[in-house]
Amino acid sequence: MAAANGARGEILLRSGHPRLAAEAFSLDMGLLPASDRFRGRVMCYQAHAYRRLGAYSAAKLAYRTSAQQPGEQTAPYAYAGLAMLGAETDDAGLIAEAIRYAE
Repeated sequence: MAAANGARGEILLRSGHPRLAAEAFSLDMGLLPASDRFRGRVMCYQAHAYRRLGAYSAAKLAYRTSAQQPGEQTAPYAYAGLAMLGAETDDAGLIAEAIRYAE
């Protein structure tokens, strides 16, 4: 069920329905065990949905949390998303944070 909600969320996000995607990713996160290796990936997708909705504080928190999750290496994607968020909101600090990670 978790994988199905994640896939549904990804389809919704890619087809321009970020609110429905965020809901699907929330369901996915609720079904995953705390130690699941895919939590970081789902959280990063959720951050993308939040960013598209204009929920910038939630997106920032989700990107940062996603980058720290054990399991899959989602940090490069999370920091890329954080850089995009910084560019969209004209926040040089977020862009600098992403650059520090890349270095």
